[in-house]
Amino acid sequence: MAGTIRGMTTPLLIKRIRSDMSIILRDYQVQFIEDLRAAIAQGHTRICAVLPTGGGKTVVMSALIDAILERGGTAMVVVHRDVLVSQTVDKIRAYGFPHDLGFIKGGREENRTAPIQIASVQTLPRRYWWQTVLAPRVILWDEAHITCWAKVSRRIIKTMWTATIHVGLTATPCRTSKRQGMKDVFTALVQGPLPRELQELGSLCKMRYFSPATLDVEGVKIVAGDYNDAELSRRTNTPEITTNALHWWEKLATGLRTLVFCVDCQHARDVCGAFVERGIAAVVVLGETPRPERDRIYADFEAGAITVIVSVEVLGIGFDCPAAVVGLSLRKTESLSMFLQQVGRLMRPHEDKPYGIWIDMVGNCQSKKLRLPEDLQPWDLDQGQPPGECPTKVCPSCQEVIRVFDNPCPCCGYKFPIKKKKAIAAVELKEINPALTEEQEERRDWFRQALQDCYKHGHSPGFATVRFKERYGSEAWPVLSWKRGAVFGDEPTDDQRAEYLDWLDHVATRTGKTPDWIAKQYRYEFGNKVPVPAIPKDRSPLAIPPDNWTRNQVPPSSFSVPFPPPPTEQPHD
Repeated sequence: MAGTIRGMTTPLLIKRIRSDMSIILRDYQVQFIEDLRAAIAQGHTRICAVLPTGGGKTVVMSALIDAILERGGTAMVVVHRDVLVSQTVDKIRAYGFPHDLGFIKGGREENRTAPIQIASVQTLPRRYWWQTVLAPRVILWDEAHITCWAKVSRRIIKTMWTATIHVGLTATPCRTSKRQGMKDVFTALVQGPLPRELQELGSLCKMRYFSPATLDVEGVKIVAGDYNDAELSRRTNTPEITTNALHWWEKLATGLRTLVFCVDCQHARDVCGAFVERGIAAVVVLGETPRPERDRIYADFEAGAITVIVSVEVLGIGFDCPAAVVGLSLRKTESLSMFLQQVGRLMRPHEDKPYGIWIDMVGNCQSKKLRLPEDLQPWDLDQGQPPGECPTKVCPSCQEVIRVFDNPCPCCGYKFPIKKKKAIAAVELKEINPALTEEQEERRDWFRQALQDCYKHGHSPGFATVRFKERYGSEAWPVLSWKRGAVFGDEPTDDQRAEYLDWLDHVATRTGKTPDWIAKQYRYEFGNKVPVPAIPKDRSPLAIPPDNWTRNQVPPSSFSVPFPPPPTEQPHD
């Protein structure tokens, strides 16, 4: 199925990439773009496109731009940080685009006629020319879970360029607000493979998670859905927590290239200093770090000259270094997006990395509000991730986060004790009847007295039901539970049971009832738990007892029901 971008006359054939381009699409990326085409063909102009971190969003973005430009269209790419402008440009040009690039970014030369415009969401409100000069066919919102919430972004999407195709690219379409999803911006969602599916394909690296400690955040204020940075830093930036973090890093990942995620700049500097004091090659990268210095640090890190990079948020988005093996988390968060973005930095495959390692020193892996990438379910525009907790536990021996059903621990072999089930004491179950109205109580008492009189006069128990319907109407029926203990009460003796069974046998012989009928009536009186004695099947017919035939075992009654003998005994139930 071929979709058509609004304003174009030729189909948007994404799969075919020009031979002079160095873009190579994987099968799942081809399918992902085909799903985008299908959403466009259905008339959607605001599409949220979800691929996991490391799934190739930049490759997909480049393929989309190439298809647009090949047909004479124009495109705009919006990023949320100034530093990401340079990264986006480098990646796009790496694929061999022959076109000029324009910029809506301070410090960059403008080219208002370029078919590709790279814009910073911070610069857009401070420039005005693009509002009248540009008319992009497609706008690609990088890290859409951030860029699309700026005021200028919402104005562009909902009022300025409503006919433009807006594609929001993100790995985490969720927020920390009460409305977790992105339904108020996008009308369709295109879901790529989940992280665990890409791990099975070998496109992402598998992970091991360790959670040796948690952080007490009781009393820390929540601001905009996450912990207040100042209060959280005071709670986290302590010598005890830093020393414990280095202890576990040396135990689990010493010498491996590591990314450390801190709360604020001072926290990052203090943690970096602790690494350096131990003779470990560690550096700090912050938002204020100049681009040339940052590029040099990243190159040295990839080459192995630097072992540890400590940062706050710079590494969380846009950092791409498959050589990173370990993530050390010192930043407690309630943001699922932040957590997944940070872990995603370790999931890019590398020839020297059999798996990534995540060392959680603040308890994020044990949070009920977060999920490991492997536990993600398909995303939803309305609520982000469906509610539910992940079935994990922490091994008390090696501190690895494992599945709740793992026993022994697959990492260290620790055997979890099996809790013995408590024996349930045997109790007698008693029927609990709902409260009856005064009218229902009167009917119940009348019917139970009628059953007693049937027993006195030798009539079938079913005759009590006939008289009940004559008294209260043809639509009225007595409740079966009213029969329980109607004749002998709640504690009958063995002799009374035998006498009642004998009486039922006489009635059944006279009216042609079966042994099953006898057993049913016996249980009505004495309950289902009382075994029914064996009933002989070769009974001989008995004579009808006289009208004045009575039973001495009938308990006294508060009132009597007139029961003249019926002229002809009827086979009532």
